[in-house]
Amino acid sequence: MQSNSLSIITVVLNKEETIEETLLSVISQSEPQDELIVIDGGSTDNTLNVLLKYRKYITHLISEPDNGIYDAMNKGIKLAKGEFIGIMNSGDYYVPESLNKIRFQNADVLVGNWIRFDRKRNEQAVIKISPEKLMKLSTIMYIKHQAAFVRRSIYETYGLYDSSYQICADKEFFLRIQNKGLSFKLIEEAIAVFETGGVSDKFINFPSIATESFLIRKSLGYSTLKNVITLVEHIVLYFGYRIYRAFKPRKT
Repeated sequence: MQSNSLSIITVVLNKEETIEETLLSVISQSEPQDELIVIDGGSTDNTLNVLLKYRKYITHLISEPDNGIYDAMNKGIKLAKGEFIGIMNSGDYYVPESLNKIRFQNADVLVGNWIRFDRKRNEQAVIKISPEKLMKLSTIMYIKHQAAFVRRSIYETYGLYDSSYQICADKEFFLRIQNKGLSFKLIEEAIAVFETGGVSDKFINFPSIATESFLIRKSLGYSTLKNVITLVEHIVLYFGYRIYRAFKPRKT
């Protein structure tokens, strides 16, 4: 089977303590035909020095202010030449050997399981993606772009991330292409480790997440009734999970 080339886009801003781990998880698995594209939002700490340490492994390095994480992702996508494009945030990283599970696949979109890492609790949990979860993307965004790979031709045909959404543009993108009937192939292994504590994890951001999700569904043609029902379901699931985690015993 033919091996597909991969373009891995890493977006970073002031992550001097975690960017090296992220880079090494890509570099250690890369093949000569692959690309590593790093979009730095103009870091003011030591991040750029760490990036320069690995400059020979980085195909494209841009360091300049941007208009948010999705604007940075779009910059990287426009530079990418690989058959499949993956996006990895600083602080997260690929599971060893996971990229080899991707490069020999054939689908429009590849979606893998991911590992939720709670650094404060020192706990990891594998989040498994099922066909049922893929059908519920309008409610909860189960896909993590760190564990998803999209054919470059899909971006070229259906467009990039809508950066007018500050938190949920990835949800809008995957819902948009899912509604176009594109094939999502599940990889039944963990692809990436995702550290908790990001923007979408913070309770204070839930009103913005719920609002953006509502507007996204509306823009994609959901009826008002269906949109409201989905919003209520989203709220119930969100708070139910937070209550579960709050009372879940810590591991000793």
